[in-house]
Amino acid sequence: MQSFGNEPTPQLQRIHDALVSIRAPLSLAEVDLHALVAQTLASNGIDCLHEAKVAPRCRIDFLAGDVGIEVKRGKQSRDALLRQLKRYAASPMISAVYVVTERAISLPDVISGKMCRVVPLWALWGVAMPDRTTPLERTESPHLAKGKHVELDVIPLPAAPESVVLPSYLDPPRATQHAYGTLSYNRQRK
Repeated sequence: MQSFGNEPTPQLQRIHDALVSIRAPLSLAEVDLHALVAQTLASNGIDCLHEAKVAPRCRIDFLAGDVGIEVKRGKQSRDALLRQLKRYAASPMISAVYVVTERAISLPDVISGKMCRVVPLWALWGVAMPDRTTPLERTESPHLAKGKHVELDVIPLPAAPESVVLPSYLDPPRATQHAYGTLSYNRQRK
């Protein structure tokens, strides 16, 4: 079995790097996520078994060596997922568990003495920042000093051609017309 100190084993690091490289579209079925995880592991040279039986009536989605990978779609019940992961962690075939989910979920770092990591796919999207070896330096902008009023130049947008009919809420307010709040498509809760 692998040891989990401060340094991840090379196998764990390869599996982790492969899983965090996944960029899944927003609307995939769970079987599509399974195929995406299997493809990602295979393209990174990681052998795995799909739907591996780790105990009687207990199958984990992927088993890469002795690292189990469970794939979940949608919002998960934390308690039900913890019970499922405890069953997997009780198996001697598993030394660590990765949970690949669409949404982030808070799970303990160790379940039944086995390492547990969550890879939330939606959190992997976003702005890619360059690797930095030093922290960013904070610089003050003279335009954004506290208490200082800054005049911004407003550039008027060109008017729409006469042939284009805009919805009334996009018309500029007239001098005799009152503007009430902002346009919102959020449905009111009861």
